[in-house]
Parts: sequence; C-alpha cells; structure tokens
Amino acid sequence: MNRASFREALKIGFGSVIGFVGSTIVKLMIMVIMVGYFLILVL
Repeated sequence: MNRASFREALKIGFGSVIGFVGSTIVKLMIMVIMVGYFLILVL
C-alpha cells in the first residue's frame, strides 16, 4: 500500500464526511424554516 493512495483515500473520506454533515445541516435548517413559517401562518 503506497502513501499517496492512502492520502488520497483520506482526503476523499474527509470530503464525503464534510458533505454528509453539510447536507444534514442544510436539511435541518430547511425544516426549521418550514416549521417556523407554518407556525407564523397558523398563529
């Protein structure tokens, strides 16, 4: 196993984790906005 490929794999893994966390945060924000909008309409 050579170091360059290991480093590349590490970078790809890190990138996918960042992407996953980022998409989760975005979904959460959209959900909060939707719930807030709903409450504003109802109340």
